[in-house]
Amino acid sequence: MTKTRSRRGKPKAPEEVPAPAQGRSARERAAPQEKQATRSRPDRRTRAAPKKEPPGQPPKGRKGQAQLPQREKPAAQPPAERSRGRRGKAPIPAPVPTPAAGHGGRERPIQELSNKLRLKLSPELLEQSLLHSSYVNERGDPRGSNERLEFLGDAVIDLAVTHYLYAQYPDADEGRLTKAKSVAVSRPMLSEKAEEIGLAPYLRLGKGEEANDGRSRVSNLGNAFEALVAMVFLEQGFTYAASFILKCLEKDIQRFLEESSATGDYKSLLQETAQRLFDCRPAYKIAEETGKEHHKEFRVTVSVSGHRAVGRGRSKKEAEQAAAKQLYLMLEEF
Repeated sequence: MTKTRSRRGKPKAPEEVPAPAQGRSARERAAPQEKQATRSRPDRRTRAAPKKEPPGQPPKGRKGQAQLPQREKPAAQPPAERSRGRRGKAPIPAPVPTPAAGHGGRERPIQELSNKLRLKLSPELLEQSLLHSSYVNERGDPRGSNERLEFLGDAVIDLAVTHYLYAQYPDADEGRLTKAKSVAVSRPMLSEKAEEIGLAPYLRLGKGEEANDGRSRVSNLGNAFEALVAMVFLEQGFTYAASFILKCLEKDIQRFLEESSATGDYKSLLQETAQRLFDCRPAYKIAEETGKEHHKEFRVTVSVSGHRAVGRGRSKKEAEQAAAKQLYLMLEEF
């Protein structure tokens, strides 16, 4: 800065030079920016209130989309319904095992058996022959049980088989015929025939007898067969009843007599003894088969009510006969 002198020789005061723009203070530079920011940012007190949606419409979100209503908490369920799934769906209940047709208290219609047997009996009489005493006691059935029919049927079966043996085997002696008859009319044999013609599903049993596996019990099945024979005899006579009996038993009688004559008598003796002592039939099983085709040897086991014996032979029948002999001699000691 140079000092200039005035006309009278006095120095003039120095002129003020404006300061450059960058020399402004920081406060002066920030003032315009604060004003601009203030203009662009609305005052919180003057903000527009959100528009209220008309009643009945869900509130909208930030982008105008309708918001889903919040799920309400499910009400407390009763104890019986607390097994529902996460989405409120009731789980599928586990299947309850249903008894087989004719079992477990569900009685099969007797007309099915009538159509199957094709006997000259009405369904009512056929059902009467299948009434167990437990069923009658529980339901108070006025018809009564089949026990009296069992008594009559036993005699009819005995007479029919005896007459058949006497007429068909004139050369057989009394002892052989007696053994054949005792096997044919035994309770295990009659029970087997009752199973073959399908009586088991149609037996009328009480709840207790049903629960104790009464349908497969040998005594119940054998008694039902005898009662059925008695009813046939009462309605159609002895000739018709005898033809029905022999249709069921004839093949078993013939097989018994053939085996006793061809391989000896021990198999028949064992069968008779087993039925007399244990009310069952012997069970044979091939345990071993050795040797070449033309020179084989068989080992057979036979069992009766837990008792067991073993026999060997060049054929199955010979091995069975040997096993039957061993077990028969064992059982004779009882």
